[in-house]
Amino acid sequence: WNDLTHPPVRLAAPDFPEATSFSLTKNYHVKAEAIIKNIGKILNLKFNHMHVRKNINHLHDVPGEWFKGPF
Repeated sequence: WNDLTHPPVRLAAPDFPEATSFSLTKNYHVKAEAIIKNIGKILNLKFNHMHVRKNINHLHDVPGEWFKGPF
């Protein structure tokens, strides 16, 4: 613990069950932008996290083409 320069950061889903509707789950999951923003804060660096959202071309609750199951 003595080697840590910044306290640990928790990036996780909220402490309540996930809703089942599309609109209610939109802000439930941790997004890549939040991860990049927190890493930058810990390292005292400025990252341009806006380009990450532009590269995501699927809905937030639908996995990418790489996911084939199980269903």
